Amino acid sequence: MLVAIEGIDGSGKSHQAALLAAALEENGRWAQVIGLEEHRPIRQLYRRLISEPDGFPSPRTSVFLALADVAFVLDELVRALEDEGCVSICHRYMYSAITDALALGMPAKPLLALGGLFRVPDLVVFIATSPSVALARKGSVSLAEAGGPDFEALYPDRNRAFVEFQSRIQSSYRSILRPPLIPMNRCVVVDGDGASEAIHKSILGAVQDAFLGSCAGHCPGRL
Repeated sequence: MLVAIEGIDGSGKSHQAALLAAALEENGRWAQVIGLEEHRPIRQLYRRLISEPDGFPSPRTSVFLALADVAFVLDELVRALEDEGCVSICHRYMYSAITDALALGMPAKPLLALGGLFRVPDLVVFIATSPSVALARKGSVSLAEAGGPDFEALYPDRNRAFVEFQSRIQSSYRSILRPPLIPMNRCVVVDGDGASEAIHKSILGAVQDAFLGSCAGHCPGRL
């Protein structure tokens, strides 16, 4: 089983992935979070490139590196885990690579075609978070989270660039997390502006509904 958790920077993807894995294991399911660093060497390379303005990759380079990372995850990690009966929880799946590229002005048609090469997760959870709420949670913003040096130059400060860039990403998510890229019955959206525990309960309810047949009364909205 493969669960993808998606959302803008500051939506709490990694935190919610960890909470979900712990809750599944408490219910007798083996779950593994596919993190951004320890399991993903291509992602580590990409993060080094985006850490400084000099050498910051172009949108085209960025999307290919990000998609290569996801392909590695699927081929080298998820397949082996699933063969052993594990639930794989991946934050930043291929949808995040596509939405970043769309937010930076790349054309949708070829990006969606690239996305079609990847497996559709058994469930995609989109944490819908206001960019202003995400900014307040983060405190500080990296260059990449503000869209890179070219995008950041369009705005008076990095925080404003972050809000504008993440707003574009949010809109991009809502445009792609639907057919033909993903069936509607495999995607749920949860309100990401509330407390962490409430978000967790909504995500766990969606996973229980999808996989465990024991919906706990949580009915997240659909895109």
